[in-house]
Amino acid sequence: NNANISFGQNSSIEISHHFGLDRFREFGAVIIDCVNRDYCKKLIVQLARQKHPYHYHKRKEETFQLLHGDLEVYIEGKVTQLQIGDTLLIKPNQWHKFQTLHGAVFEEISTHHYDNDSFYEDERITMIPKESRKTKIPNWEAAVVERL
Repeated sequence: NNANISFGQNSSIEISHHFGLDRFREFGAVIIDCVNRDYCKKLIVQLARQKHPYHYHKRKEETFQLLHGDLEVYIEGKVTQLQIGDTLLIKPNQWHKFQTLHGAVFEEISTHHYDNDSFYEDERITMIPKESRKTKIPNWEAAVVERL
């Protein structure tokens, strides 16, 4: 953990692999769900040269804050290169995507996360069943203890 960032063991983890696990190093992210109430907090980890495809949310407003590494965020075609500590607001219905050159860890603070509130530009993604493009570990602590 070069970023030296910790999270609670009762957090859930989602491995997002939009075009399958075999293309995860190119497209995807590891999303650590910390809180999802009226507000939501996630930690998002991307490997070097990983991309997350263009999408929008109808109900959710997000703010990204870069904690470690480098991150480019495209909102409606305009690119913003975040520096560590920078925040960036993404409003509902704004198309956005993000990518990293050397790897990134960033925080997403948002309104409540709804499961069916991500709409992708690339229709091939929505044609893949959700369980084939998202791998969930519901309780990190239980998964670790079970393996021991």
